[in-house]
Amino acid sequence: MKIGKIVALLAAVALLPALAGCLVRSETLTAMLAAADALRNGNYAEFEKHVDVDALIGNVVDLTFSQVNTQVAKQYGGVLKSVEPLAKSLMVSQTKNEFKRLVNKGEITKLAPELKQLPSAALLIGVVNLFGVPQNTDNYQVLDVKKTGNVENLKMNVRGSKSEPWLALHIQSEKVGGTYRINRIANLDQIYANVLKTVIP
Repeated sequence: MKIGKIVALLAAVALLPALAGCLVRSETLTAMLAAADALRNGNYAEFEKHVDVDALIGNVVDLTFSQVNTQVAKQYGGVLKSVEPLAKSLMVSQTKNEFKRLVNKGEITKLAPELKQLPSAALLIGVVNLFGVPQNTDNYQVLDVKKTGNVENLKMNVRGSKSEPWLALHIQSEKVGGTYRINRIANLDQIYANVLKTVIP
């Protein structure tokens, strides 16, 4: 066999893991892409069919509140603990209202996380904008898909472009009726650290 053919064969073999990752069947990945389409079309009702918004916002608010609480505790002691239940409830309500308004206006995919937004809303925007990344097969790698009953856990890497570093994304979805809905980002703390470094120093 000629050297050129050997090199070509080795290159093809080296690409197989990446190609396999892009071809893996994942209900969570399907839900991500459907949710991304809904965001681009400004259709909140359709988005909710593929994402458990209440569960995801609860996930986001818990982490954001924990980060805020840590910062406040450093400066003011445990003052925030006394109002935590009320503050969390208010943050969930405001985050959902702000997110729904931006989706229906078709503005979510145009936004980057900013300080003028609620930290929880900015984190949510940063997360859901990652859902559309797999539309470009160069910008995602499926690492692992595991199903237990009606629950699927997807581990993948995503990036905005070839020049950007990979970002780990671990997403859980659950089958409700005949559709899988995303209900949890298992590594949200990493997303927070990478996507929203400027929201809460």
